[in-house]
Amino acid sequence: RLMHLTEGTKKINGDNYICYWEDIVDQDAHKWIVSLNININVNQNKKSYSEKHVEKGYKFYRIKSALKTAGFKKIDIYKSFTFKKGNKTNDRVHFVALKRDYKKNIIKQSTIKISWLISKPFILNIFNSR
Repeated sequence: RLMHLTEGTKKINGDNYICYWEDIVDQDAHKWIVSLNININVNQNKKSYSEKHVEKGYKFYRIKSALKTAGFKKIDIYKSFTFKKGNKTNDRVHFVALKRDYKKNIIKQSTIKISWLISKPFILNIFNSR
């Protein structure tokens, strides 16, 4: 989606502010840059702020490959903030991935919790008896 944005500047007028919003698209680096210049006028006090936001886009296969290399097994893609299947036309997507040793970690965590629940009364009794 980032590569299909239109470059340009727009002026946004608010009650007490003016914002100049500039969209810059760097096709080669797959980046979208937003440059904001905001002028605020409240009770005759004028302040100016500048911000720059940079977003980088990645191909799905590159992210999936990196996740697999990092040990993730099950990888799903969702349209942002939904449980609908994500695709290349979505503005944003979220990747949900599970590690290969997910079940082993769950068993290990459960064993630790059970051990603590069994040991806790004895440990507390020792400290309370002092």
